[in-house]
Amino acid sequence: MARPRKKFTENEKKLIVALYGEGKTDAEIAKLLDIPRKTFTDRLKYNDLTATIKKAKKTPNEMVEASLFKVANGFFYEEVKASQLKDGTTRQTITRKYVSPNERACMNWLCNRDPDRWKHIMSLQIGGDTEGAPIDFRIIDATKGNALKD
Repeated sequence: MARPRKKFTENEKKLIVALYGEGKTDAEIAKLLDIPRKTFTDRLKYNDLTATIKKAKKTPNEMVEASLFKVANGFFYEEVKASQLKDGTTRQTITRKYVSPNERACMNWLCNRDPDRWKHIMSLQIGGDTEGAPIDFRIIDATKGNALKD
């Protein structure tokens, strides 16, 4: 039985780098190459493509980062509408519109850029005090305003 090959061909390497440049994931690329994801990631390590892939991923990440920043702060854009007049001519209308800042985009930006100060984590602590002692429950008699005895 032949041993499976560990190296990608030069064409496969070029394709892999191009697909990462388009923002594809490991799973998507493995599927396109028709190999299991685990095999794909193992071969990546063997072929030492880490630096090249990191560089290829940088462009899509920078594009998303720029879009997120834009949405977080709000932005203007131009909307172009074409309409046909009764005489058969076409009229183009350009309208300048504004997209308000998006709160979720702001949170994503802050949580990723300054994680020491901004986190998505919500914690809930239930206890009798800050040391985590048990909670003391008492049933109050509403007519008398005091705790009922056990």
